[in-house]
Amino acid sequence: MGNFFAKINPKYVYLAGISILVIFAMKYIVPMFMPFLVAGLIVIPLYPLLVKIEKKFHIKKSVFTAGLLLFVMLLLLVGLWQVVAWVCSYGGNLVLQMDSFENMFCIFVRDCSQMAENRLGINADQMEHLVLDQVTIFIENLQVNIIPKLMNESLTYVKLIGAMIAFLFLTFIGAVLLAKDYEAMKNSLRGTECYRIAADVYHKMITGILQFLRAQLVILMIIASICMLGLLIAGIDSAISLGILIGFMDMLPFIGTGIILLPIAFWQLLEGEITKAIICVLIYVVCVVAREFLEPKLIGEKMGIFPLYILISIYAGLKIYGLAGVIFGPLTFLFIKEIYQESQLP
Repeated sequence: MGNFFAKINPKYVYLAGISILVIFAMKYIVPMFMPFLVAGLIVIPLYPLLVKIEKKFHIKKSVFTAGLLLFVMLLLLVGLWQVVAWVCSYGGNLVLQMDSFENMFCIFVRDCSQMAENRLGINADQMEHLVLDQVTIFIENLQVNIIPKLMNESLTYVKLIGAMIAFLFLTFIGAVLLAKDYEAMKNSLRGTECYRIAADVYHKMITGILQFLRAQLVILMIIASICMLGLLIAGIDSAISLGILIGFMDMLPFIGTGIILLPIAFWQLLEGEITKAIICVLIYVVCVVAREFLEPKLIGEKMGIFPLYILISIYAGLKIYGLAGVIFGPLTFLFIKEIYQESQLP
């Protein structure tokens, strides 16, 4: 056993130690300081611009930062209000058309049952009743179990909204104070080894994140263009807006274009538009192939990180951090990589 440990390369032990420390910090320490870290991510990249504005227009950095953040928050509130209004309007229309949807679904089930009877010899009436009974049971369970639970969690939602407001308030205050004192804080730490490593890691992290976001934006534009063109050819309503939405959905891990395209295809099938349904499925296949081709080119080659590593880091992040691991997983991987490369073995 002693010989086994003696043969282990110290670099691997060092890497394991860094990994454990980074994961511990990301899981238990970072959440406590998250508002102030977000404030840093806002102010530090903008600081050179803040200095120029202060010299040219004599507007204090803290004042300009406060005004900029208030403007951005106002835009976000307006955008959120528009989204909520659209969801309420669209949801109301769905409720009004529920009877029509139910009739169309019953016709679809009846046609499928009849086809099964003609080709496979299965009794159409029995199959139709079986499917509709299962759908009825599902709807009843939804009404009895899920919807009341959602209503009972209203207090939890209120607490969540309160926590989000507190987070935004602390981020706002932190950004204003950091804009005011950033230069003095940086000068007090300058010259130390920790500052050098932290600064190098920070700049490389920002560069890596920007490259990743730039690559994802290019992929988003290509996927959205494919979807818009395909949906226009299929004659689907709101093809442009749906194409843009599908492009954004494709950026989300484990979600992709199928979460919108496949339900559209199923709906077209319910309406008897078989050609449109086939085109939607083909668009989905083309989007999957396009992403599989583009990711290695735009992410792997430019960032030096294989897409498989990103996928592994997302999966590990979900296991370690929960849902936040979709973001924290790749960030942890980048932190470990950069810290290991910047630091030296003792």
